[in-house]
Amino acid sequence: MSDTNLEKDLDKYPGLISKDCTKVILQQMQNCICIINNKKGKGTGFFCHIPYKNVKIPVFITNNHIIDEEILRENKNIRVTINDDEKNIDIKIDNNRILYTNKGYDITIIVINEVEEIKVFLEIDEKIFDDNTNIFNENIYILQYPKSLNNQKAYVSYGILEDIQKDNIIHKCSTDYGSSGSPILNILNNKIIGMHKGGSKTFNYNIGTFLKNPIKEFLNKYIINNNNLINNNLINNNLINNNLINNNLRNNNEINMTLKIEKKDIKKDIYFLDNTNGNYNNIEGKTISLKHDNFKDLNESNVELFINNIKLKFKKYFNPNKEGLYKIKLRFKNYIKNCNFMFCDCQNITNIDLSSFVTKNTINMSHMFYNCKKLTDLNLSSIVTKNATNMSYMFYNCKNLQNLNLSNFDTINVTNMNYMFSHCENILNLDLSSFDTKNVTNMSYMFSDCKSIKNIKLSTKFDTKNVINMSHMFSVCEKITNLDLSSFVTKNVINMNYMFFSCKNILNLDLSTFDTINATNMSYMFSFCEKITDLNISSFTINNDTNINYILSNCDNLKVLKIKKEMKNKISINKSIKIIEL
Repeated sequence: MSDTNLEKDLDKYPGLISKDCTKVILQQMQNCICIINNKKGKGTGFFCHIPYKNVKIPVFITNNHIIDEEILRENKNIRVTINDDEKNIDIKIDNNRILYTNKGYDITIIVINEVEEIKVFLEIDEKIFDDNTNIFNENIYILQYPKSLNNQKAYVSYGILEDIQKDNIIHKCSTDYGSSGSPILNILNNKIIGMHKGGSKTFNYNIGTFLKNPIKEFLNKYIINNNNLINNNLINNNLINNNLINNNLRNNNEINMTLKIEKKDIKKDIYFLDNTNGNYNNIEGKTISLKHDNFKDLNESNVELFINNIKLKFKKYFNPNKEGLYKIKLRFKNYIKNCNFMFCDCQNITNIDLSSFVTKNTINMSHMFYNCKKLTDLNLSSIVTKNATNMSYMFYNCKNLQNLNLSNFDTINVTNMNYMFSHCENILNLDLSSFDTKNVTNMSYMFSDCKSIKNIKLSTKFDTKNVINMSHMFSVCEKITNLDLSSFVTKNVINMNYMFFSCKNILNLDLSTFDTINATNMSYMFSFCEKITDLNISSFTINNDTNINYILSNCDNLKVLKIKKEMKNKISINKSIKIIEL
């Protein structure tokens, strides 16, 4: 439908708005909206301030279907037109520009300098961020600049906000071709609540993006987590100097890595992504489900591959023709839900940079770095793990890994951590103070064969009340001298066999919180704890059917054992050990 008046549907809202008021709105705001015309088609955009504390962040906003990731990557400038070809503004796209785009929300946000041509900025209605505020059924209007068949300039279309369905606004305002990206404003305060994106003639309604969540995500990703960039010097003029914020969104979902190629590797298929090929259907004698094919369908339509900065046809491997270090870049166009087996058995990787890799939707991280034997350092401080449920085998057999930054790990939803750090033979310290493990049920082999580890930092959030399996949990942690297990609750644990097996240098174990009432297997639990001299297991309950074979075997320096009286005849105890019955 084509609108020929500056105030479409005005007669439906007597008393709220007038023709004179419409003219005032256009006079004040028409320079805030503009035409965008590129290979994706024609659309509208607008300039506004996003509020953050005392700062107003100047941005340009439009639809993702008008300016998307491809446009942002390819363009050095985005040209927009104001006032019917009277003013052209070029928004420079470079690595110093904060860019946010999201296909799901159908939104693109570009942080700008407050250029001379933009005299007035629209304002976001801050009440949209208040969950208790009801804005349904409010009168709204849309500022449109469609450059329609009648070649008209900006106009106003009035209507009703009928509903908000999650991140979508359902509204009835007349719109024209090219109005996608137009701001939707509350008629009572002239502030933005959303952005028009499309319509349905069949169902006689239009759809817009409700700005609450996209703006929150934008602030969380680029502003709130970079508080040092927002300082008092910026607040004075309610501006943000764009040069102070250095972020490359055009590459905001990518992985960079380094591969070391030796003479023996030349002319072979060297994998940098998922080298399983179905070979890991049986690990440690346990059959697992082969659901790690989420990378088999990656192709040039959804991922770009660069080797030494040269773009090549996508494959999960390449054939090097000489020795040396190779730089690999994988640029993903879609978010990856499952990262299980992602770098599994990619034994030539020496470094992985995940600082620009988006994992906010990832639910499975099992086997992610399995058998990456050449990795020595891995910084995962930028990885989002809040939705992950499985971290089993995540770093298994990363034999040369020495440093592992897990300070940002949110493990609240993880249920499986078995073999998580197993065979990380050269790692010296693990700080797991951020781990919340209250939903974990399996910790078997979690730290097994970490032969060099000297310190495992746990906190009160390391909750084990739901854990069923602790088999081999700390086995062969040969260098560790002390473990703080004060947060451990073990009443649901069934299997504790080999739990501290061959912790050869452990000196003290405070097991006062241990309840073994449901344990059925405790065999070899302390076997080869060669330096421990005093062991108090008086909180233990050993049932008649519990396997306690060799529970204290080869504890050569054990001098004092404190146990319950009824347990004395159940455990095979060296005669040289002093028994204290409690």
